[in-house]
Amino acid sequence: LAYGVGVAVTVGAAAYQFLVLPHLHLAPFVLLSLAVVAAAWLAGTGPGVVAALLATVLGNLLFIAPAGHFHLAGPGALATILFACTATAIAWLTGSLRAAMAAADAKAALLRAVLDKMPAGVLITDPEGRPFAVNEEMARLRGALPESVPADGQGDLVGFHPDGRTLRREEWPLHRSLAQGVTISDEVIEYQRPDGARGFLSVNAAPVAVGDGWSSPVG
Repeated sequence: LAYGVGVAVTVGAAAYQFLVLPHLHLAPFVLLSLAVVAAAWLAGTGPGVVAALLATVLGNLLFIAPAGHFHLAGPGALATILFACTATAIAWLTGSLRAAMAAADAKAALLRAVLDKMPAGVLITDPEGRPFAVNEEMARLRGALPESVPADGQGDLVGFHPDGRTLRREEWPLHRSLAQGVTISDEVIEYQRPDGARGFLSVNAAPVAVGDGWSSPVG
């Protein structure tokens, strides 16, 4: 099926150019180049390479004058060779990018599944303290859906000091960890959800270095 997609995309591009855009004979491989990219992106490296070879043959036969002959010499042959080399490289690069992105998506899905199976609530923010991921347990603690990421790091949770005062945003462990660059462990906080239910959280927060110094706190 994947190779069929590559062939279909290439033949379709050649037919469209031959029937609808004959003026492109001065640039015979324009649409065929796009077809190779599409084939490699949709179906992978192998089908993309097959599309590149098929596009080379079709471009030479249909769009290099005189049409209907495979040109083995002259400018047409040189253009065909250059296209074959370039198209094959494009197919390989596009297919490799597609495979790399698919692998990254699979790893992200695995990490998401692991986080959601954890019995502890997990919240991850950017360096500015803006959360972009919560797991299912954190969503349950907040009384919200997993897709509802809080804007301030706690969302609808209200925290309290031992004397009953309400915690300000900057007083939550996650934000203190981010501001001070330190790990905070097992800090117990009384909290209240929007539905009025109260409980206690044992909170851990730590800055995580990523790449060239990018730091993301995890709570």
